[in-house]
Amino acid sequence: MQIIRKKVAIRVSVIKLKENSPTVDEAMQRLTAGLVAARKRNIKVIKIIHGYGSTGVGGAIKIALLGRLQMLKEEAHIKTFITGEEHNTFAGSRNYLLNKYPELKETWIEDRGNPGITFIEL
Repeated sequence: MQIIRKKVAIRVSVIKLKENSPTVDEAMQRLTAGLVAARKRNIKVIKIIHGYGSTGVGGAIKIALLGRLQMLKEEAHIKTFITGEEHNTFAGSRNYLLNKYPELKETWIEDRGNPGITFIEL
């Protein structure tokens, strides 16, 4: 008897913008490259690890990222994005992503309220 294993599509990916202390421009280039790669692989959700900065109000990478994501959303290049702070609530878009992409459950609790991450739905 042959066992046939169903191939499961990976729908969630991670982009580490803050790795190796990049400049804002380098981080935005990583974002662009990561989005292109994710689309080619049919990824549906990206968890962006951007860090929070040491100022207590968010670092330059986070600020640039949020501006870029807002533009991408307005231009319909992404469906939505959820910041780590928004991920702390129990309703709305947070639950929408979790219900639609159960793969997120693996790190959902530890990600909750983390201001150094942002989720993107493509």
